Amino acid sequence: MPLLLARLIFPPFYFRCLKFEEELAAGGVADYKIMKMNGLNHLLQECSTGLISEYYEIEQTISPSILEIIKSWILFTD
Repeated sequence: MPLLLARLIFPPFYFRCLKFEEELAAGGVADYKIMKMNGLNHLLQECSTGLISEYYEIEQTISPSILEIIKSWILFTD
């Protein structure tokens, strides 16, 4: 099952999910989960704005909550 984590400013999350679902269906993938992760930038770090100017203030490599989700996904699909 592919795991898709997305957080971008534009286009709105709902429309990106529709596009993801279209592409997964076109590729014959039926087993997937799309998750909306609030408060993260595209590098999966906890942030306030998601703006590039904030990157220099973030000391985190990846959010612990994301690591737990990825861990659960690996254990589930293994």
